[in-house]
Amino acid sequence: MVKLNSAFSGFSVNDIEKAKQFYGTTLGLEVKLNEMGVLDIPLPGGGTAIIYP
Repeated sequence: MVKLNSAFSGFSVNDIEKAKQFYGTTLGLEVKLNEMGVLDIPLPGGGTAIIYP
């Protein structure tokens, strides 16, 4: 049996700055731009979303 500890989801966007503003300001989520230009968004419950250009 497989036991999962956490999961992540990822998707691309056309404008990373607009995505940062939308997810951070509009939705109020914690958004971190990492050194590779990818947004890391920790989700409630332990998951993570990554958003890349």
